[in-house]
Amino acid sequence: MKRSVLLVCLSMACFTLQAQRKFSLGINAVPISAGSIELVAEHSLNRLLSLSFKGGYAFEDGLRFILKADDGIDNKKHSGYFVKAGIKLYPYKGIFLTANVIYSNYVNSGERLDAGGNTELLTSRGGIWALGLTPGYRINIDDSPLSILVGLQVGIAQSRNDLVGIQGHNYQPGLGPVGNTYCQPMVAFILKL
Repeated sequence: MKRSVLLVCLSMACFTLQAQRKFSLGINAVPISAGSIELVAEHSLNRLLSLSFKGGYAFEDGLRFILKADDGIDNKKHSGYFVKAGIKLYPYKGIFLTANVIYSNYVNSGERLDAGGNTELLTSRGGIWALGLTPGYRINIDDSPLSILVGLQVGIAQSRNDLVGIQGHNYQPGLGPVGNTYCQPMVAFILKL
């Protein structure tokens, strides 16, 4: 799993070397606070259209404070990787809309104390597909290759029936708390190469 994320990152780096000044690479700062990393890459096809690639990993211990709940499950851990690929349209001066296809691979685990006082280990793992839209705005910094993308990632994901605890207290890497829909902010710092 980690090898897949590394392979995607290396592929993006190789693509960067070939794409002279039409390629941007950066990081989405919002997931860092939750113990995740999301790398962002964009290849400009023309003034109005770009290809968008994102990939990342949710680290096991980073999400405990967000998903803490009294649902009878202790020692919850959530981790996994994700990749997002899409088309970004720039219809007017910095405003953009990205349509993404997303694959999210997850591992959720926890412990439940049964009525007899025995600890039961619960684990779920697998992958789901999602479709997403990200409307936003690109802020270009004068005379600098640095830009800031500010947006809201929204979408629809496949249902899951292998949850550890209650639905909103399971994390789906790249999407956020588990549900059929998702919504999370994006603040990405992008460097034009």
